[in-house]
Amino acid sequence: MTDRTTPQIKALARRCAHGGLTLAQARLVFETLAIADALVLESGHVSRAAERLGINRVTLSRRIHTRTQKDTRHEDL
Repeated sequence: MTDRTTPQIKALARRCAHGGLTLAQARLVFETLAIADALVLESGHVSRAAERLGINRVTLSRRIHTRTQKDTRHEDL
């Protein structure tokens, strides 16, 4: 890890390495938080948030939709 790696990212990586999370779960947590932060920083503007994250707008929209669908399904349980 580099000097720019934050303590939170290191903690997430340690949880994954020590069996607390799978790599897929850790990636989902990281991506979800990054997307949420980018949207807040860009006042909800998806195109600018996508640019900030270095991904295509359509890709970001799909990831938002996928996460929203998962959240909705869990509320029904």
